[in-house]
Formats: sequence, C-alpha cells, structure tokens
Amino acid sequence: MFRKLATATVLATTALAGLAPAIAHANTANPAPEPASEAGGCRFGHWPAEAQGRDPVLQPGAAAGVYLWHAENGWHLFVTHPGHDKVEFKGSIVSRSRIHDTARDTERNDSVVRKGSHRVSFRFENYGYLDGVHFRMTCGRGFSVNATIDGRRVTPDMVYIGKDGDHPLQVPFTINRQR
Repeated sequence: MFRKLATATVLATTALAGLAPAIAHANTANPAPEPASEAGGCRFGHWPAEAQGRDPVLQPGAAAGVYLWHAENGWHLFVTHPGHDKVEFKGSIVSRSRIHDTARDTERNDSVVRKGSHRVSFRFENYGYLDGVHFRMTCGRGFSVNATIDGRRVTPDMVYIGKDGDHPLQVPFTINRQR
C-alpha cells in the first residue's frame, strides 16, 4: 500500500517544478493500448503494483475524491462525489517525461488542457457522475498529481490509487516507477 511504502512510491512534487507550459487542447480520442516501452520495458522500471487496476468502488456517487489507476491502455484519473450538487475538481498532472494521447470523459463545462508535453490540467464541474482524463507517458521516472475540491486541496484520504484504493502520504503526490 502507498502509506506503507513511504518515499519509495510517493514523493513530493518539488523535483518537478519549473516545467515551462505551452497550451494545447486535449485529444478526445479513446486511448490506444500502451506501447511496450511504456508498459514494462522502461529503463526506469515498471509502474507500482499498487497502482494497477481500477478501484471497484468507483461508480457515480462514490466517496468524494480523485481515483487514479494504471491499466494496459495507460493511466486514468477520475473524480466523483455523492449527491448531485455541483462540486468543482481542479488539478494537474506533471511529469518530466512526455505526456501524450490525452483523452477525456467529461461534460460540457469541463476542461482538460495539455500544456506543452509535460503537464495536463483539468477542471471538472462534477454532479455526482464520473468525469475523468486518460493519458499515457513515455518512459520516465514518474509523474506528480495535485488536486483541489471546491478550492481546497484534496486530502490524502480523498485520493484512491489502484484497485485497492490506496492513499498517498500527502497531496500533491508522485507516482514513481519501481525497479
């Protein structure tokens, strides 16, 4: 689990600061299967086992939070909350590696914006359903995630990683490849 792995899996995002953004809009096509070089043949290792698979509790109206997982076709970050009131989720995914094949599952007032090839920002007006972004990455050490809910930073217990819904130690957090 992420809380037990401490800094081996989850690190602060300060090492990723200083990436220069340039705005580009998200591609809305469905993500293709992840290339072999990203799936397991990366010189930096493989994605952590704890991040694999979608948490089965992720359904419309599940606990308020950010759900993140890796699958054969790349990474997926989704949000939801109980009830049908408007809740605004904002955040970013940042990496020194290239982020590509960005796709989204959103409604009309939501946005997913790729800024250069190293940052994806999202803003979801969520009404208790599922809003999310799919993305893939070139071989690299990892990526960081930061998010807010109604203007307040999400707490670690509001972040669910992988099929077991593990929580990071802090937000923002980083997912690193394992050797």
